[in-house]
Amino acid sequence: MNDAKNVHYLQKDNDYRIIKEPGILILSSNEAYLTLPWCRKYFQKEPTEGYFIYITKTPKKTLLTNTLICSSNIVQSPTNLIIIEENISAKLYNTCASTGLSTLFCTNFIRSF
Repeated sequence: MNDAKNVHYLQKDNDYRIIKEPGILILSSNEAYLTLPWCRKYFQKEPTEGYFIYITKTPKKTLLTNTLICSSNIVQSPTNLIIIEENISAKLYNTCASTGLSTLFCTNFIRSF
């Protein structure tokens, strides 16, 4: 995972890494669902994979997320939720990729207040 140093959220196979940024809360979707009861209404069901990003301050740079499958016989179906507070401007670049030996389905929900 050291090859993607500037990625705010990186999920490689079933392991993930988060870089903290002021004014931005990044959690796994499951952790957000379990610890932030107010966000549950935005998920259709309890997520098992994916990320949750809550933006309360305009970021100084583009947020980067990357979901990768590099090993064979891995299936991922991440549920990603991004919530942006009112009057906040943010850019997000999201990449989902697979080696072709595995399956990756990405679902993103963006909610602005």
